[in-house]
Amino acid sequence: MKEYYTRLTDIIRIYIEERFNVPAMEQTTFEILSDFRENKTLLDDNSYKGLKDILELADLVKFAKLTPLPDDNHLSLNSAYLFVQHTKIEETIEPDKTEEEKPGKDLVADVSEKEGKI
Repeated sequence: MKEYYTRLTDIIRIYIEERFNVPAMEQTTFEILSDFRENKTLLDDNSYKGLKDILELADLVKFAKLTPLPDDNHLSLNSAYLFVQHTKIEETIEPDKTEEEKPGKDLVADVSEKEGKI
């Protein structure tokens, strides 16, 4: 269990470092949560609560030798997934232009029409 929660929290901490520029790998759970509490614009309440639940349960498993219920393991993994899904930056990609919007289409049509008249 300790290894499971260590790996899960390492993944979350690396994500937090890269996504939010918070030095989470060098911080305690309390420090990470404090950083997010101080800057409330980074996380909504649900994301904060999910992160808090994951990190606090992991600390209990890793340091207090708590044995979590099997449902807790699944819930922690699911919460970590949802945390990333709700906080990731969505890249917007402009859709390809349709045939009608592509530049030069009218030129091709004009040339074809003129060639037929000659």
